[in-house]
Amino acid sequence: MGRGHEKSLPRLMKILQDNITRAIGFAVMSLEQRGRYMVPMELSKIIITETSDHQIIVLKEKDGQRSFPIVIGLHEAWAIDRAVKGITTPRPLTHDLIVNIIEGLNAGVVRIVISDLRNNTFYAKIILQQNGSLVEIDSRPSDAIALAMQRNTPIFVAKKVLEEVCKSEEGF
Repeated sequence: MGRGHEKSLPRLMKILQDNITRAIGFAVMSLEQRGRYMVPMELSKIIITETSDHQIIVLKEKDGQRSFPIVIGLHEAWAIDRAVKGITTPRPLTHDLIVNIIEGLNAGVVRIVISDLRNNTFYAKIILQQNGSLVEIDSRPSDAIALAMQRNTPIFVAKKVLEEVCKSEEGF
């Protein structure tokens, strides 16, 4: 580098740092505007009734008292139950296969987020990391939680969703 460039490098670094700070600030502001603060949750209960197509899982706030139920299918309930109990099968079942595909693509599940509640239906996102990039995958909460239980992945619920479901619930 010539002599004139030595002084411009710190200036360019400062510009780059300011742009990164603005980009991060914009991303955070964007999340706040959408009301998507995330609250850490944990699986509290699995209620399996083999005579019904509808099973229940209960998520509980990790650092609080709020909790709420989610109605799921029997197969998803069994997958979650197997993962919690550490029960393996001789051949991969659907959720095992999904985890194997994710890991085979050199990715990993970073977290899952129950991101929305519309018309009494919960929506979730599976957040993957691959090659340093985050990828959001739309999912049913039951499938996302089944994957989370297999790898002890953090579960979050959007603050707005938790507030909405806990308005009418005293806890489950």
